[in-house]
Amino acid sequence: AAPPPPPKEQAFSKRQPASALTVGVPKEIHALEKRVAIAPANVPQLRKKGFKVAVEKGAGAEADFPDSAYQAAGAEIVSKEDAFGADIVMKVRAPEEDGEAHELDLMKEGATLICMVAPGQNVG
Repeated sequence: AAPPPPPKEQAFSKRQPASALTVGVPKEIHALEKRVAIAPANVPQLRKKGFKVAVEKGAGAEADFPDSAYQAAGAEIVSKEDAFGADIVMKVRAPEEDGEAHELDLMKEGATLICMVAPGQNVG
């Protein structure tokens, strides 16, 4: 007999068109992190697919991407809360503690997180 299928742990909702979704790009807060999840050159690709792009003020500064470059590419410059409040959040590193709060607490229910996970570096 075949083994039973694995339990379904996630409820899937009806797909939304890209035009109804916002991609948020928050500023990285990890010490000495200079990267940003997307460069201004990537914004038109997302916009062409229909996504709105919301980049936190100063998110690209350490990577030499000024806010004006993101705006010229079609992104909106927003607050940290708005970047994390997007439907899809793109970060370089996994969310982490920020003072007394955690970046995950800023994400809305049902949002999708896209980031690198380095288990060998994130032991603990």
